[in-house]
This record gives sequence, structure tokens and C-alpha cells, in this order.
Amino acid sequence: MGVSGGADHGCDERAPLPVLITDGHPLFATALRMALRAEGLDAYQLPATTPRAILAGASLFPAAVVVLDLAWSVGTANRLLDRPGLVAALREQGKHVVLLAGPGDEPAMAMEIAAGAIGTLPPSTPFEATLRALTQAAIVGPPAAHLRKSASTCPQ
Repeated sequence: MGVSGGADHGCDERAPLPVLITDGHPLFATALRMALRAEGLDAYQLPATTPRAILAGASLFPAAVVVLDLAWSVGTANRLLDRPGLVAALREQGKHVVLLAGPGDEPAMAMEIAAGAIGTLPPSTPFEATLRALTQAAIVGPPAAHLRKSASTCPQ
């Protein structure tokens, strides 16, 4: 199932956006990058060490879907991280931000959605559903209502 020009999906004919993965779990990030590449997408891992590193890596791409793991910022060094500010800065770069966040993150998610994130994926989402949602976000782009639903079809 390739995505060359979106033709296999019956969506628009523009080139899919690259997917930039910023996840503090290297095994998950690597598996997701490899699976997205197997779908025919350009996918890259960005170091999830600091907001500056994420912004610097993302700035290399004129447009992209950025997968931002909210859990990586819970460590002591990043406890006071301005996550809505990071989302807003990524949006200013022209990025479409998808949040990986789970139960208990609702207040933070609301602030990040208000800052411009296009949707959320809970960590409990099955890997295949996460892959479909991100593939669709890269092909179709926002709005990303499909991130909360099954990503099995393109929006009409």
C-alpha cells in the first residue's frame, strides 16, 4: 500500500507531507518511522531532548506532520516546559502537530489544541490505528478529525 501522490488512497494529488517523530521512547519512534516509510512516506526521528532541538530539526522541513509526545517532558529537566508554546512555534513554522497524550493529560491537551495542534492520539491506540491516522494526516493534512476516529477512509 503505497502513497505515491496519494493516488492509492483516492485523496488529493499533492505529495504527502513528511512525518517528524519526536518521541522519548526510541523503540516506539524507530518502529513508527520504519512503518511509515514502509507506507511510502518520508519519516524522520527528531531528538526529543529540548524544545530548541525539536524546533531546529523541524525547521529543516518547510511543511510536515510533527508527532509530539507529551510524556517526554515529565522529567525533572523539562518539568516547566511550555508545551503550548512549543506547539505554537511549530505551527509558526508551518507544521501540523499531532499529540501523543493519554488520560490525565486533558488540561494540557486542551491548551495544546488551542495553540494549534491538529489532534491527539492516546498511547493506548493500537499501533496499526496510529499508523493509519498519521499516514492519513500526511496525505490529507488538516483538519484531522480522523485522528480521533478510525483512519480507514479519506474525508469527503
